[in-house]
Amino acid sequence: MAEGEEEAARPRPTRVVEALRGRIVQAVKENRVTIIVGGTGCGKSSMIPQFLLEENLEPIMCTLPRRFAVVALAQMVAQSRNWELGEEVGYHIGHSNMTNLISTRSKIVFKTAGVVLEQMRHKGFAALQYKVIILDEIHERSVESDLVLAYVKQFMMTTNDSRLVLMSATIDSTQYVEYFKDIGKVELITIPSSSCSNFQRKVQYLEQWNAVQIVDILKMDSETESPRTKYCPGLDCKAEAYLSPDVYQLINKLLLHIHESERDTEKGILVFLPTYYALEQQWDVLSGCSIFKIHILHRSIDTDEALETMKASKSCRKVILATNMAESSVTIPGVAYVIDSCRSLQVYWNPVRRINSVKLVWISKSQSVTKNQSNIYTEVSRKLCFPQAVPVLLEKIMQHSACSQSPCFHEQNFIRGCSKR
Repeated sequence: MAEGEEEAARPRPTRVVEALRGRIVQAVKENRVTIIVGGTGCGKSSMIPQFLLEENLEPIMCTLPRRFAVVALAQMVAQSRNWELGEEVGYHIGHSNMTNLISTRSKIVFKTAGVVLEQMRHKGFAALQYKVIILDEIHERSVESDLVLAYVKQFMMTTNDSRLVLMSATIDSTQYVEYFKDIGKVELITIPSSSCSNFQRKVQYLEQWNAVQIVDILKMDSETESPRTKYCPGLDCKAEAYLSPDVYQLINKLLLHIHESERDTEKGILVFLPTYYALEQQWDVLSGCSIFKIHILHRSIDTDEALETMKASKSCRKVILATNMAESSVTIPGVAYVIDSCRSLQVYWNPVRRINSVKLVWISKSQSVTKNQSNIYTEVSRKLCFPQAVPVLLEKIMQHSACSQSPCFHEQNFIRGCSKR
């Protein structure tokens, strides 16, 4: 049996969201807006569209923040139902439109927010003519996702036939309940976090390592040096979040330590880094290391190449160098260890230069919670996470991620989205 066929034949674990199927379907039928909060890995992204489909609540549109997640989830749902991708289940990213355009429309379509805005530019509210609209991962805010949220609210106020489902692993549901109260009652369903924790997790901070670990693994003098002072520039969220060469060497040491400690080479390692440049730098440090099969997950990577991370690696240990696109939405099989740099790239509007600028910032608490939940390692027995920030710092960072602000970009998209409304 070929490797791909073997993976397809392997039974998938039961998702915890299945226990709430009846309540979820009833809530969507009886309410215009339903908010579902569940830890990553509970199965909400792949299973809830199927629950609604089986209750004849179709067609269904599901938006996700990243192309990789759109394609991977469409493939997963089509495979689970033994359907040909592009027929009953389809996806639309950029110029790639894998939906049934010949006869009846696909029953479930996964799209990026950017595709929805572009379709609204040409069709107006006709682009939102679905029985159920699912906006997934709404905690990952962007200009596009915020605009889609606003347009969907306007659309919902013009019709009583559609239902809206908002899904996230970690959000402040209060602001969304307040935002959609003009449409009607908003039902909130929370999947208990304990339900999503099917496997043992262990989080280790470098600061908590003992003297022996510091000497043996980090090759530091425990009496004169400490991980806090070497790898963390401060204990405040305003501290510089740059990545020094020492951090890349630190990640290399941790990878080698995990590999030597874990005999099962099928247990992969995921490394979170904030930028493509950081991914390249880490790749260079690991170059020539034959014990690892290295993958890169970044929005610039071809989707087919990114999907290679979903395949098991038996010959050598899989190491995935990824930006925050690996945080949620999709369960990557076989990942047992996570190394988190605790940084992210934020786009902001520079009012002086009147252009978009970027800077490295510490991740928000909601991002930290998402990464520490059972998202990408649902099919393995344990997780060991090495956040490269100390607990004191994590207590002071922002609760939620801010939306990237750009007045010019807002204005351009508003005109484009409403031009043919």
